[in-house]
Formats: sequence, C-alpha cells, structure tokens
Amino acid sequence: MRILLQAEFETLMAAFSSFETPPIIAVATSGGPDSLALALLAHQWATARGGKAIALTVDHQLRKESRQEAEQVKAWMTSHAIEHHILTWVRLDDQKKLESAIQATARQVRYQLLGDWCKENETKYLLTAHHAQDQLETFMIRLAKGSGLKGLTGIQAEVRTDFGRILRPLLQIDPECLKETLRTLKQDFIQDPSNENRDFTRIRWRKLLPSLAGEGLTPTSLQETLERLNDAQKLIDQYMDIVLSRYICVYPQGYATLQKDIFQESVEGVEEAFKRILATIGTRNYPVRRKALREAIEALKTGKSMTLGGCQIINKEKEWLIVREPVAVGIDVEVERPGTYLWDERFKVDVPLEAAPCRIASLGDFGVQNLNAILKKSLNVPSIVLKTLPALWKGEELFHPLPSYTFTPRYPLNSHANQI
Repeated sequence: MRILLQAEFETLMAAFSSFETPPIIAVATSGGPDSLALALLAHQWATARGGKAIALTVDHQLRKESRQEAEQVKAWMTSHAIEHHILTWVRLDDQKKLESAIQATARQVRYQLLGDWCKENETKYLLTAHHAQDQLETFMIRLAKGSGLKGLTGIQAEVRTDFGRILRPLLQIDPECLKETLRTLKQDFIQDPSNENRDFTRIRWRKLLPSLAGEGLTPTSLQETLERLNDAQKLIDQYMDIVLSRYICVYPQGYATLQKDIFQESVEGVEEAFKRILATIGTRNYPVRRKALREAIEALKTGKSMTLGGCQIINKEKEWLIVREPVAVGIDVEVERPGTYLWDERFKVDVPLEAAPCRIASLGDFGVQNLNAILKKSLNVPSIVLKTLPALWKGEELFHPLPSYTFTPRYPLNSHANQI
C-alpha cells in the first residue's frame, strides 16, 4: 500500500487558487486517520511557506467518550507543534434529543462551529479530509435518492463560504493510503464506533462497496463520470446566469421579484430559478424537493400565492413577490458588545456602541406598527418585508427599528456551489 508523500500533497494543494502569504489554514481534525493525516501534511505544507495549520476538533457531545477523544487529538497535535482548538456543541436544555437524522444534524452543527471559528479568527481556508471513498458513497446515496445533476456532481473540491473557502485536497486519495501514511509517521488514530453502525445510510453503502467494485464501480472509475457531470453542470450554470439576470431582481432588504414571463424559458430553467431564489431568500439547507416544486409552480400558474421553502410567494399582476416567511426568521441574537453580527443567516447587522447590550430580532408586527409613517413610506418596501427586517431590542422595547445592515444570504442567487 502506497503512502501520501509530501511532494504529492504539494501537487494536490497546487490545484487550488492562490493562498495568502503566509498561508494560515484551519483543518477539521476529528481524530480519525483521514483528518489526522491531512492535519500533519497540511502542517508541513503551511510551515514550509512561513504560515501555519490550525487543527479544529468538534465535540458534539453525542457520546460519553467524545471529550476524552477531543483531548487526545489535542495532545497529538501539541506533540507535533500544531495549534489546536476544541469546539464544543452546547445544546439548549429544552432542545429535543437526537432520535433521528443524527449524522445529518451532527454534520450541520460541525460546519456551523467550524465556520463560526474561521469567521471569528479571520481564517479564510478550512481543509476537510473527504477522500475517494467518501466521494463514491456520496454519489451512490444521492443516486438512490433521485438527485438531479447538481447533486450527482459529487463532493466539490472547493466551496465558497461566507468566511472564505472550504478545500478538500484528498478527494482522489484512497483512505487506506491515508492510514498507511499515519503508520509510516508512527501516529496513532481514533476508531469511531459509529463507522460500524448499520443504522446509518452511509455505513450500509460502505458495506456494499466491495461487491460494487467487483462489477467495476470504483472511486477511480467514478472520477471520469464526475468530471463529465461537472462539465455539464458548468454549461447549465452559464445558461442560468442569463435566466437569473433577465427575470429576477433581489433587493437589499432581503426579498426578490420573479417575472412571470420566465415561462418562456425551458421547464428546467424555470424550476432551477425557483429553487435558487427560494434558497437565497429562505436560507434552507436543502432545496425544495422536485415533486413539491413542480406542484407549486403549477399552482402558481393559476394565480395562487403560497408558502414554500421558508418563503412566501405572493402573486402579483406581472411578477411574484418572494419574501422571507415571517414565522421562519432566525432566532434572536443576544449581543453584549458593539460590532457586526450575523442574523437569520442573511443579514450582517451593525450594533453601535450606544445600543449594546441588546437583542437582534425581527421588526415584527409590533415594530412595523411603531414605525414613523413618513419613514415607512420612504423605505418603499412591502409591509410583509418590513416584518422580517432586523431590529435592535432591549427587553420588549424597540430600541432601534432600522439599524445599519447588509443583506448577505447564505446561498447567493448566482452561487453554483453544491451543499458543503
């Protein structure tokens, strides 16, 4: 079994666009063989360029051993002179126990914690250790669920985020190669017991892969298919750029309009336009299912208004007004000091010195009712949009109805990236 040498890793990293000088990179490091190998290789790569790699371990607190394992990773990283931080998921007391979708929830939490750390520490690059087997498993899972072209393009090597970029240099590397690399470096690793739990879809597919390989479906054979699918997706993205610019207008108050004459475009173009605008305004992690989306579009053609994907779609004469559903806005953000804070995964809100401490929450019905009539008219936005805008509150008192903010949606309209 071959090992991943530093020279090959240099080539893998060279595939990405240029880094800042000196490079400061974060590495998601669970303690498994894949992420440990990545952390050690990234450390050598960064230090050779005068920078550094910072290992980040997320403790989901889903198993009693998790804290001890995180501390073990910290000890290993320290022994290699690698800076390390443990990011702990602190769940609310009233939060429901995770009885289903454990892996999906843990994944969402993991990326949220990692992304928050990168933003707070102005680190623009986060490396994750997804490898060739992960790519194959993901493809099969999405294929079985009936994913469209975008889903079948697989795990992307580079994804743009609100803090910078997520990079995955190991997508063509076999996981056994990474284990062998650690053995050569005499570095132990942690075996996650969940990797044998057949209750998880991914693990069941993992157990099937040896028989599939016997029929020729291997990570290597899949790579050519993924390259072709990605080429096809690029052509669609070019077409969608034209469609989106022609029929959709997104406003800085976090709502949009979609022209009804979009129906002169292809059915697929119409569906993709709806999917993207709902993601931009509604901020949902996953797109609306194709069947539900098609049914909604047919209903909209008859002049109906509806709620879909965390948005309200309101029928107008020549267009649809697409706004954030008021009851779906994000939870309040408690602020102790002045600064810029993300609220509702869509707005960066500026909290001035005189406002802190305070609470960022939606303006809501009460806030709209208390807006000066002249000011309300000058804003020139629908009342339902006003309800969803950020405001600063002190207790139940409206302190600042219209703070300075910037609309920065989690999924920008022209974003072609797959889910992270």
